[in-house]
Amino acid sequence: EVAWRAGRRPEVFVGEGSPDLDGRRMARRLARAGIAVTMVYDSAVPSLAPRVDHVWLSTEGIGAGVFLARKGTRTLLEECARRDVPVRVLATSDKLVPGGALRLPAWCERESWLLWEAAPEGVRLEPQVFEAAPIELLELVGGFLTEVGRETAADLHLRSLRVEAAPA
Repeated sequence: EVAWRAGRRPEVFVGEGSPDLDGRRMARRLARAGIAVTMVYDSAVPSLAPRVDHVWLSTEGIGAGVFLARKGTRTLLEECARRDVPVRVLATSDKLVPGGALRLPAWCERESWLLWEAAPEGVRLEPQVFEAAPIELLELVGGFLTEVGRETAADLHLRSLRVEAAPA
């Protein structure tokens, strides 16, 4: 949106996978702003690497050596590294997991109906939407972009260790 307001005319590919429809919300917002949007399934995103000049991801958590990402992100990072496409993970520094022990969200396993509400007997569901993506692979092609600016995982961890005196 900032690029659009600055006179650039970006074309945006937005991935959509279940269960939360974040991609649809993003596509609506960008389209209302006048930005050209192409919607694809999340599984198709790695195949777009030859057609893009930048990839932006989000995360719900940053741990020791990994960040929480949608399944398939590792494949996307590998393809972007192969094609020299920069990738940035947008995150606020509060996404850093204390102690670095990042776990996949348990709610995905409990909410298997999001994958298939009434799966027939004999169909086993694997409803985990997330994977732990390796930070070293991300840092080959980009890094984190936080409220402070561009940061590495090491920057984030060091900054989280700094203690400031509480106001009087």
